[in-house]
Amino acid sequence: NSGINTTGTGVGHEIIATIDTKPKQTFILNEFYEGNLNDFTGGRIEYPLDQLPEGSYTLKVRAWDVHNNPNEKEIFFEVAPKNELSVRNIYNYPNPMNSKTQFTFEHNQPGNPLDVSIKIYTLSGKPVQYIKQESLITSNSYANIPWNGRDRDNDRLGNGTYIYVLRVTAETPEGKQSIEKIEKLVIIR
Repeated sequence: NSGINTTGTGVGHEIIATIDTKPKQTFILNEFYEGNLNDFTGGRIEYPLDQLPEGSYTLKVRAWDVHNNPNEKEIFFEVAPKNELSVRNIYNYPNPMNSKTQFTFEHNQPGNPLDVSIKIYTLSGKPVQYIKQESLITSNSYANIPWNGRDRDNDRLGNGTYIYVLRVTAETPEGKQSIEKIEKLVIIR
């Protein structure tokens, strides 16, 4: 409730990430932290971990609030072989949305063209929108696709919960690969 200390004042009070590699790797992430707009209690960190070999890892992040209280979180993740398509961290922001949102996902094919489709359905399964972006190339591992909250007839969708299916297709050395993921979004106007 008191915000995140990004100044690094105080010995050891930086935002620190540790990965359980051999030897252990530690990163100071203060300059990579970006606070949420109009919300001092949260934010996001984007830090490239391009050199990790294939395998399973544990990432621990420790941060301090402005009252010098520490907090630590741990996540487990897997680095897939570079040539096998991997998609993760799928979400739309803001969610709930009002008039627009961004569909965001992380992938392991930066610099390679991706064909992305997003099909949006009511909870009863009625299709209401189809978004397609072909040959999307990102310089990093994050992709963002905007949506204006309108259906195929350009009418505003009503309040409620919707399902979306994200499909990502990439040409890899093993041939064409596709991944589908299903998520929810909420519209509140």
